[in-house]
Amino acid sequence: MKKEKISKFAGYRWWKPKSGGARGAGAEGGFYEKEDDSSQKAIIKQDKIANTMAEYLAAGIFRITAPENSAEVDMVSIKNEKAVQKNGKNQYLVSKFVRGYATELFKLMGFKERPKMMGTRFSGQLAKLFKDIVKHNSIAKQDRIAGWEARDKEKWEKITTLEKSDFINGIITNRKSPESMLRRDFALVMIPSLFVRDADVTTGNIGAKIDKHGMLRLVRLDYGWAFYHLKGKLHPHSIRRFWEFGKPTNHYVEYPEELRFSKEMVEEIFKFTAQKKAIGVELDKRYAELAKRYNDQAFYELAKHLGFAKTELKILKKMINTRPMQPASEQVIKFIKEWHYQVSEKRYNSLQNYASDIEIALSISKDGNGVWQIDKEKLREAFLKNPNYMWHLAHNPDKIHFRKSAHKHEEAKISPLVKDCLLEIRQGFQILPKKQALDSEVPLPATKLTPKPQDILTLANRPLPKLPSAKKEERIAKLLANPPKKKLPELPI
Repeated sequence: MKKEKISKFAGYRWWKPKSGGARGAGAEGGFYEKEDDSSQKAIIKQDKIANTMAEYLAAGIFRITAPENSAEVDMVSIKNEKAVQKNGKNQYLVSKFVRGYATELFKLMGFKERPKMMGTRFSGQLAKLFKDIVKHNSIAKQDRIAGWEARDKEKWEKITTLEKSDFINGIITNRKSPESMLRRDFALVMIPSLFVRDADVTTGNIGAKIDKHGMLRLVRLDYGWAFYHLKGKLHPHSIRRFWEFGKPTNHYVEYPEELRFSKEMVEEIFKFTAQKKAIGVELDKRYAELAKRYNDQAFYELAKHLGFAKTELKILKKMINTRPMQPASEQVIKFIKEWHYQVSEKRYNSLQNYASDIEIALSISKDGNGVWQIDKEKLREAFLKNPNYMWHLAHNPDKIHFRKSAHKHEEAKISPLVKDCLLEIRQGFQILPKKQALDSEVPLPATKLTPKPQDILTLANRPLPKLPSAKKEERIAKLLANPPKKKLPELPI
């Protein structure tokens, strides 16, 4: 009889060793269960110091923004230690099982093992399988194959020959969750992932659970690559910026455009950024908890993980207390937090700008004759939600990001339409006198797209961009028409 491993963590009983995944769980890591409730399972694991600390911080953001769609993660120490080892050797993460958890996403797609995607090479097949889950809430059935093209049918027949668990088929099939619910779940698990720059959103790190109403829901698991080399901008659809040997590629782009470009994604992004204060409070608490468990050298490793520049690391190095058993110093933690929060502020703005890019994409469609058209009302609403960014695009239309594949292929046709519409919306707000904002008796200027009252309240008092005067434009035009032989001094701008 195999001897059961003795747990070194208070309140937890050993269950079984960890299997699968790209990384191990540490010397004492594995699957555990609560001593007072064997139904509550958890995985206790230890990664590199920086990854462990970063995952703990990221879990706090998920806890605030998507508590029903993410795993709860806390810190735990090996029991009966005389003192907390400040080098982090006795510190572990405890990731509690999501209640009602069923399986990983790749198993819903019919794979026995998670397919190892490289960039977007297999993204088309992956997207089709995932869309089938969203629309039908189950693994695709053979009777739906009849209408598919022959090449798709061949792919599906190969996939269905893979071994499937009877448990998975039984628990998932016939679960009827509204498609809009799964679209929103996708947004809830992806938006915090984008914010913390965790591109490792594979079909193994996205799972499914059955909620108390019997509905299939999506959940996010494992935030091990959170905050890696953090930048001010998101770059959500970039492949090159995530291409680093031994590191996860950008798996976000492998999911269907229908989910990445949805109204649910836009709504949840603005809800996420509205919780900025609560996220800050939670991060403060977690930084304080880490300060009790790790020393200055551990926080230095976290700074490298976050992406500090060499000059910043030199400054930080001078602050470090080299004694390993001493707690982290306040100046070190303050220096790292301030850097982290400054970059996070930029990422909040970048996330909102991404939402505006999605809204621009959603405003573009084809009419019955196959001609591209712009929904001005949708674009106007996008203008109101993020006026600074949309104002910038109106003046710099070459900065508009056409992210959907269909739009990229016909950008030459679409770009002028979007540009004209943005200029029209901008002009409608621009010509309003400031003092007329609340005066309903003064008639609004006649434009093709008349601003609504709430638009006036929002934008009437914005500082207008400085445009060239009529005389200056006339002067420049004359000079361009009749250029002088001698070189003239530069005109003031």
